[in-house]
Amino acid sequence: MTNLLRIMLLACGLALSLCSQVVSQTGEGQGVSYDLVIQNRKVFSFRAGLGSLSAQERLNLVHERLANMPVEELHAPVYYVLAPEAAIMKVGERPFFSIAPGDLDADIGQTLEDAALRVQSRLADALEAEAYQRNVRYLIYGAIKSLGAFVALAILVAMFGRVARFAMRKITRLAISKLPNYSLGESSALTQHRLAAWLHVLTRVVYFAFSAMAAYLCVTFVLGCFPYTQPWGETLGSGLLRLLLSIGKSVLHGIPGIFAIVVIAFIAQGLTRLINNFFKSVERGDTALPWIHQDTAAPTRRIAVALLWVFAIVLAYPHIPGNESIAFKSISVFIGLLVSFGSAGVVNQAMNGLAIMYARSFKSGDYVRIGEVEGTVSELSMLSTKLHTIRHEEIIIPNSVVITQTTYNYTRLLDEHGVGISTSLKFNHDVPWRQVHALLVMAAKNTNGLAKDPAPYVIQTDLGSTCEYTLVVHMIAEPELRQFVKSDLHQNIQDAFNQYGVKLMTPLYIESGMPDFVPPEQWYKEPAKRE
Repeated sequence: MTNLLRIMLLACGLALSLCSQVVSQTGEGQGVSYDLVIQNRKVFSFRAGLGSLSAQERLNLVHERLANMPVEELHAPVYYVLAPEAAIMKVGERPFFSIAPGDLDADIGQTLEDAALRVQSRLADALEAEAYQRNVRYLIYGAIKSLGAFVALAILVAMFGRVARFAMRKITRLAISKLPNYSLGESSALTQHRLAAWLHVLTRVVYFAFSAMAAYLCVTFVLGCFPYTQPWGETLGSGLLRLLLSIGKSVLHGIPGIFAIVVIAFIAQGLTRLINNFFKSVERGDTALPWIHQDTAAPTRRIAVALLWVFAIVLAYPHIPGNESIAFKSISVFIGLLVSFGSAGVVNQAMNGLAIMYARSFKSGDYVRIGEVEGTVSELSMLSTKLHTIRHEEIIIPNSVVITQTTYNYTRLLDEHGVGISTSLKFNHDVPWRQVHALLVMAAKNTNGLAKDPAPYVIQTDLGSTCEYTLVVHMIAEPELRQFVKSDLHQNIQDAFNQYGVKLMTPLYIESGMPDFVPPEQWYKEPAKRE
């Protein structure tokens, strides 16, 4: 019953929206004319006076004559008699009202005879409806037919509900028993449970659509059972027919356009595959071209495919059914504004991503340091760059940030000289620089993973209040091990300086009775263990 109530409310709302058109048409022009409406049917509009009677008095006189007219005379023939100054409308032998020259529509050049012919058929239908409205038997018969229509609707909706529930149960059983045979895993977007849920929704949509159509036809039939509401029923019936005819014509007229769109889509899809295969062969190194680098083949492929589909959409747009309607144009403008305002940041990120790709600063798999972040590039997309660090963290950096940061690529020159590592230390002037150089080089030679050629070397970078020394070495291990090798190098530097009694202190160190260095016999204090 709840579904039936919803369906009836939906159908009645649609019926009232269509019936409002009849009401608005009936009352139009009331500011300058007085409409004669009989049983919800507009018969004539009085616009001017006739003799000593004004337009409103003429309308009131017609209503008095109609109220005093016996039921038998309502079935009498309606005809008109042309007089020199008016056309007299008669019902049987009784004059009903006159059409004056001032009542005519001057914009279309209407004559008295034209107006009388139009009023004759309208008046006959209105008087017949008035007669039926006064007939109690006819009204009771209409009520019985209406009740029967509502009972039939309830039975029909219940049958639709039974069919829908049976279909849902059948769909669920088929989904559970058949779909696993098609290897639709749980990770797939088309699992048996999801497909069953979608088919349930589709079944309910079809059920409500058929039920709403049945309710609409029922309301149309009920309105046609009573003389007063019969114009509304005719409007609903003709409105539904016009809607169906309009949909049918739109479908027929749209078939050539849809066919053209399908052809354009197939051609674009074929060209997309051709472009993808060509540029992927360049990415793999199977094809070499002087005007495109292997590292820039991927972004060039994306740009070419995007331009191809933009061109295809431009070609297909004129063939879209209804593209010339105001609603379609309004939606297109609205979507264009949303894309324009919402994609400014996305376009900026994409342009930065293209700049990074074409600059070939780094690629996926390179070990880099971007700003303060160091790690392996796992993905370089149009919008962001993803790094995997040694701490098993995935760091996502927007391309607009990447392009403004200094990027260190430790993989690019690995085959030539290895990954460069440098570390700096400061000492007082009383420490011999030759000793510092020797200790730093000795610590580098004791560190595993460093290259012997080029050999480690020391640069004295500052001679101010302290002496600053920078040790430069080259690592032969994988770039991902850079931090570990650098950590071993720092440990060996500490051991070398402590072994020879050179303090790792700066002038900021304040004497507090503590030793300036750690002798070897104290290197393994608890809980440290000797290697």
